[in-house]
Amino acid sequence: MIRSLPALFRVFLVALYLGTGATTFAQNATGVLCGNVADASGARIAGARVEVRAIGSSLTRDAASNERGEFRFDLLPPGKYDATVNSAGFAAAHSAVSVLVSSVNELAVIMQAAPIMQTVTVNQPVSSITTESIEAVAPTLQTVAYFS
Repeated sequence: MIRSLPALFRVFLVALYLGTGATTFAQNATGVLCGNVADASGARIAGARVEVRAIGSSLTRDAASNERGEFRFDLLPPGKYDATVNSAGFAAAHSAVSVLVSSVNELAVIMQAAPIMQTVTVNQPVSSITTESIEAVAPTLQTVAYFS
């Protein structure tokens, strides 16, 4: 039994070498971008549309924030991205973010309320403008002076 130990040890070393080599090659050359979307008071925003676009390429991914306001993009190639977040009633939010290999990059997005814009349409005919002198149109005013 003692003589077979070195052979068993060699088999173990070969298996260990092959096992670590396989996991080294299996590592992913991508990263993760995750985060949350909230309003100025800190309340999470569900259903916000989150889009990330790789700067310098045509790669674009989009997702929606879940009921807790969270989003996640897995398997993003490393590089710089432009993140845009849109939600009804809020102004669009933009952020530049870098994704690194084998890392989880977090982004906290604070949405600001959209400015309120109203358009008022008046559907009444325009009144005519009088071009006559005020003295001709208005009744004569009399000034009464009181003396005591």
